[in-house]
Amino acid sequence: MATDYLKQHTRALHVQLDNLPLLVALASRQLDREQYHQCLSCFYQAYSVIETTLISSPQNKQPALAYQARLSNLRHELMQLGMPIPGSHDVPQLQISTAAHYWGARYVLEGSALGAKFLLPKIQLSLELSSPETLIFFSQLSQLANSWPEVITHINQIIILDNQKKEALAAAKKTFEIFHSHFSIKE
Repeated sequence: MATDYLKQHTRALHVQLDNLPLLVALASRQLDREQYHQCLSCFYQAYSVIETTLISSPQNKQPALAYQARLSNLRHELMQLGMPIPGSHDVPQLQISTAAHYWGARYVLEGSALGAKFLLPKIQLSLELSSPETLIFFSQLSQLANSWPEVITHINQIIILDNQKKEALAAAKKTFEIFHSHFSIKE
């Protein structure tokens, strides 16, 4: 199955990303507000590169599984916190020319929503917030995690051939690379 192939071949990239200092802090109960702000800025920069490409892709026309924009919630939360909207810097660009590329990138983004479900209560405790509603970005991601089974089923139905799996993997790797490049700059 395509998702098993993607999981197996991106596992090391996922571990590398999760072990970057800011993301380790995000997953710990020692997260402070400055680190949280830095994380949001990194997410904003990465999503600025990725989301525009996904939304403009012809593959994003399926209403039931259309990509749910996150950038506006990131921007809103940064503004609510009084943080500047970060600019971009030179990072790898995501190229989407096939359905396999599109779903390879979506695999990474939708998979990260699963992590958000785990992270949301930790962030809330670390930042001593009475309500998770102030965590706009992570609250949205937690809700999006509910569509993971549907996304996985769809990926496995449309990515069947070996060359499609390789295309999906290339896009998934590029998506991880974009996140890695933004989070490693803050080290």
